Amino acid sequence: MSAGSVCVGVSAGAVLTDERGHILLVKPGYKAGWNLPGGHVDQGETPYAACVREVREELGITPDISPEPLVTAWVAPPDGPPRLNFVFDGGQLSGRQREAVRLPADELTDWRFFPPEADDPALVPPRIRALLAAVRTSRHTGRPVYREAVL
Repeated sequence: MSAGSVCVGVSAGAVLTDERGHILLVKPGYKAGWNLPGGHVDQGETPYAACVREVREELGITPDISPEPLVTAWVAPPDGPPRLNFVFDGGQLSGRQREAVRLPADELTDWRFFPPEADDPALVPPRIRALLAAVRTSRHTGRPVYREAVL
């Protein structure tokens, strides 16, 4: 890496909904706030493959996730390195899929569906609220969305 280069983390997550269009978020046990199911992209792994793997590991299910990202977002938090986030559409979960959800006890403590416009900062961190807003835009326009955010 050359002088002045930036080390960027890459993550991938999925938007999974219920029949009302509410979005499934998970509660990590290791940090505050709720998050989309997903996680870090491992070396040699594509963002889409990481999304499918992470959803399976975190929820114990393998929904049909579209390989076309809804949102790609560059996020530069004040307290860490920048991240490139990919958000894929996992569609609506059936009742059977919701009943099959099993969380890894060492990583996640809860899951639930939130309205797409959820904006309580005590529950949904600013980075996730920004991603959810971009998801709403993508779904409204039918086109993928790219965002840059310095939080």
